[in-house]
Amino acid sequence: MAAKKHHYIPVFYQKGFADDENLLWVFDRKLRTYKHLHPKVLCREEDLYAVEPKDGGTKDRRVETHILSPIDNAAAPIIQRLTRGVLLDTEDFRSLVRFIALQSTRLPSFGRAVRKISESFWDEWLRLQFSTEQKAEGALSRLERQTGIPRLVSASSMVKSVVNKRVNAQANASWFISQMFDQANFLAHWLEHSTWTILVASQATHFILCDHPFAVVPPIERQGSVVSYGSPGVTCYFPLNARLCLSLCHGDFGFEYQSADSRTVRTINCNIAANSDRFIMAGSLRQLESVVEKSSSEEPESSGERFDIRPVFSTQDESLVEYSLRPRRTFY
Repeated sequence: MAAKKHHYIPVFYQKGFADDENLLWVFDRKLRTYKHLHPKVLCREEDLYAVEPKDGGTKDRRVETHILSPIDNAAAPIIQRLTRGVLLDTEDFRSLVRFIALQSTRLPSFGRAVRKISESFWDEWLRLQFSTEQKAEGALSRLERQTGIPRLVSASSMVKSVVNKRVNAQANASWFISQMFDQANFLAHWLEHSTWTILVASQATHFILCDHPFAVVPPIERQGSVVSYGSPGVTCYFPLNARLCLSLCHGDFGFEYQSADSRTVRTINCNIAANSDRFIMAGSLRQLESVVEKSSSEEPESSGERFDIRPVFSTQDESLVEYSLRPRRTFY
């Protein structure tokens, strides 16, 4: 079966920010271009959630068809009802929580981070196991005893392969998908115990969308720091559609609607734009150009991977590797 492109930002969700023609103005931070496009062609990646079977058969795409699509389908009418100012019952609230939490982890950038971090960990494990012939002999002997399969390589050849980096770790889609749901579950639990404020924009202005819509903004005294969504003083923003944006704070559960003036909307839009991986989207070209400029999103160094992997020290017997997130621009 041919590869299939998955929408990591669902089409229905993108349409909530589109213009009267059901199209979106899109700024591509990689190509630094503006285009007027339909949501169907945006935020897609080949076989993002497809699992390759061990026997090399047909890829399993049920993560999208059996899990993500039903979650998206359940969230679509709930967001529509929020536009009318309704209060959600428990079932609808939890359906929306699942959708929001996954919009933080079902992304290509999250997948790349999971893969790179896990591969660097296992590459370092390989180096420590096969740094000398003595260690390699012990590792191969243990493997032979555990599996019952006779070794096919010598200790010396294994050392050369690892040292010369001819053997390295490769994380598959299963590891990404596992982490995608695990981390979304952590976020969902936090969402259920947070203070929800649905900000309502006036008719004169609109919220925008990006391809990494869950934006975490530290308190102003910690500007430039990397913080978790659960840290005290942090505010998280999640645009629901062009009229509504969810504001979340750590604390006891609460749920209310609140009007947002044009200045508040502009500030939130700048945070959303700065939080993007590649695409920033809006129903108005004029508004999009303004937000891109104010958020400095056109600058090449503002995009790129969200994480760093830095070896601190390394010997034949031990090592320390630092994994860290890069701070995003924030606006207040």
